Amino acid sequence: MLLRKFLVSVFVAGTLAASAASAATIKTLHQFAGPGRDGTPTGGLATDGTGMLYGVTSDGGYSATSSCLMYGCGTIFSVDPSTGKFTTIHRFTDAEGTVPVGPLVPDGAGGFYGVTSGGGSICGAGPQSIYRFDVATRKVTVLYYIELGEMGVFTAAPVLVKGALYGKSSGSGILGSAYKFDLATRTLSVIDSPTSGRTPAGGIFTCSVSPGYHFDPSVAADKDGRIYGAASNGRLFRIDPATNRIAGVHALTAKDGGGLSGPLTAAADGTLYGTTAVGGICCVIASGQSSSDCNEIFKFDPALSQFTVLHRFCSGDNLSDPEGTTALSPNGKFLYGLTLTGGPQRLGALYRLDVETQAFAILHDFTGGADGAIGDFGVPGLKFSRGSLFGTTIRGGKGYGTVFQVVP
Repeated sequence: MLLRKFLVSVFVAGTLAASAASAATIKTLHQFAGPGRDGTPTGGLATDGTGMLYGVTSDGGYSATSSCLMYGCGTIFSVDPSTGKFTTIHRFTDAEGTVPVGPLVPDGAGGFYGVTSGGGSICGAGPQSIYRFDVATRKVTVLYYIELGEMGVFTAAPVLVKGALYGKSSGSGILGSAYKFDLATRTLSVIDSPTSGRTPAGGIFTCSVSPGYHFDPSVAADKDGRIYGAASNGRLFRIDPATNRIAGVHALTAKDGGGLSGPLTAAADGTLYGTTAVGGICCVIASGQSSSDCNEIFKFDPALSQFTVLHRFCSGDNLSDPEGTTALSPNGKFLYGLTLTGGPQRLGALYRLDVETQAFAILHDFTGGADGAIGDFGVPGLKFSRGSLFGTTIRGGKGYGTVFQVVP
């Protein structure tokens, strides 16, 4: 899988851990046991209409007949936010696809849509799949198989808009594709791709320099159903589902960090929030500019096509490098997120930003002890449910990640 950053954390189950300067406490709800057991979480959490939390693991769910051998092909799990109870509710098989990618996409009808990044005869190296998971029956139904080379690799979740899934794929040697999957007809169409012949010069996913890596955050939809995302060359794009046309809406500069460090977060009023990553890639590198000076928390107003910086993290500060999925409070006033570095030991921090006043506060400094630390190669995730903030890590606990709750 083509993931960029991992969140490394060490928690003690059933305990609370916080540094002296913290304004919040971290409570561990579950410690993952890794491959062959309950797996390693990936992509964060999703909620259904009741507030129950659901997620996927990229491995785990061992089966003696699986091509994934001792590792397992991945699982779907649930967490009750009221009790903290964790349950593995589905184990993927070869036929369903392997190495699922999170977060899951709620369908509003008792199920979730999702994608896998591998499958077939060799775990992680065969056809990918688009699937639906029914919570009541705990069964996966494959809606579409994608052969290798058809459109790259799924490394991020899609979004559901007007009966279709929209998303972005990536893969070695290409810059990715924007796609639409029609749920009624079960047909897949590529909207923009550097290899499809449909991308004119200067297209959304084109670049004269091959990137050193691909980082592909999930797309997001505004209140009017238009889809927004970012290409590997640092360009924010918009897809109009009425026309299936794609257009660039803003080009991130080297000072912005060059690319997103996590998925965009959509507010109820249609405003999009996001963070930029350390080190610009692709065309930003080609410009010769330094891309590690500043990273940002920003908002984008789709109605005005207006990009506004809300907070800057600079490389000379003790706090920098925002990471992973941000989460808006239920009242839309605060944006919560994580950083790769920060705190006395520079092991990461949990922050809160007032989106109206732009007041910035550190809620918790990770210490690398019971509360863990933030590290490379993965996407940490935050999600509100029933008024509380929850998240996942990729390491820590028993060594393979945790589900945690943030207690104010």
